[in-house]
Amino acid sequence: VQFNVAVVDVTNPVPDEATLSDVTAECEVASLTAPTATDNCDGTIIGTHDATLPITAQGTTTVTWTYDDGNGNSETQTQNVVINDVTNPVPDEATLSDVTAECEVTTLTAPTATDNCAGTITGTHNATLPITTQGTTIVTWTYDDGNGNSITQTQDVVIEDVTSPSIACIDNQEVDADETHTYTVQGAEFDPTGYDDNCAVESVENDFNNTETLAGAGLPEGTTTIIWTVIDIAGNSDYCQFDVVVNEYVGIENISANGILVYPNPTNGIVNISSSFGKEFVKSIEIKDINGKTISNFQINKSLNPQIDISNKSDGIYFIKIVTDNKILYSKIIKK
Repeated sequence: VQFNVAVVDVTNPVPDEATLSDVTAECEVASLTAPTATDNCDGTIIGTHDATLPITAQGTTTVTWTYDDGNGNSETQTQNVVINDVTNPVPDEATLSDVTAECEVTTLTAPTATDNCAGTITGTHNATLPITTQGTTIVTWTYDDGNGNSITQTQDVVIEDVTSPSIACIDNQEVDADETHTYTVQGAEFDPTGYDDNCAVESVENDFNNTETLAGAGLPEGTTTIIWTVIDIAGNSDYCQFDVVVNEYVGIENISANGILVYPNPTNGIVNISSSFGKEFVKSIEIKDINGKTISNFQINKSLNPQIDISNKSDGIYFIKIVTDNKILYSKIIKK
């Protein structure tokens, strides 16, 4: 008599723990401790998981453990892996040093912090660059580990301009008054020749008309001291000054009354200047055309009766400016 004996295992393994405890960490889980199950045939079976290690994702990852007895029977069990970073980064410097400049700060060197998970973290700031405001600007640096934890640190940016600006003036000037007994400044002739500052100039102003130019200003006869002042954006200042001597005006119609004769008039070239009172020494003579442009200068060695030659000039009307020891006189003369 023959018969078959069939041994068939139809019983699943039984996990040794009804519920697997959570695995927790702040940054990562690099390995997992395998749980076990008991099988009716194989005895102890070590579970295998479906996770990809290391597990770094913040939050809960569900890992499935499988117990297989090799006879076609298996059982599964899940386990939670909880990654929860709750530790703030720690700044590498307890206090950040002040950043100082006179005019502006265009860049800031980022400080760092150390994090339990991310390692070195470079801070980010809330400043708008460049920083140009005089005084102290507080910059806030933030260290964020990307896992919801961050810490801040402040740094002072101190802008303090202590350098004065510079300004340069022209030399002392001597000009002639017109019939209004003033001299009208032509354009920028009496304005500063230059000014500068390490940061920026706030204003340039003179003390005569309190504006940034003397163009068109009427200076009176006599000596006027002009002071130019430059002020920078921090309130630092500098100044320069010069004197303008405006010679007294004596009109053409008054030249004889002042003891000076100009003859012959008209002339064919030779012009005599005579001090009729015998006391007005002539120092210099200047010839101007009808437009007031100087075309000749004659330096006279204090003569009472000098003579000049304008025979090389074209026929027309000219003005003679006569400078004596005491005054400046004008005469109109015709060359033909």
